[in-house]
Amino acid sequence: MDKEILVDSFYKQIQNLHEVEYGDFKRKLSLYLLRLEQGLTPTSPEVQTLINEMREFVIYSPDGNIENARAEVLDTSEKIRDLV
Repeated sequence: MDKEILVDSFYKQIQNLHEVEYGDFKRKLSLYLLRLEQGLTPTSPEVQTLINEMREFVIYSPDGNIENARAEVLDTSEKIRDLV
């Protein structure tokens, strides 16, 4: 699959991810992020850094706000799209 299409698909998945509980949101986003990372392999160090930042913000040190997390991930995925 073309990398740009993969990033667009990830973007749409996150836009359509409407979980009530942050834990459910986090688990699904983690799965989508893993698929994105695997699909983009091999990738540039800049893209890998952005993926790691998303993972850190949403999974490892979240603030628990789904809408803030979604906005951050969507913004970062646009940066990734510009790099691939």
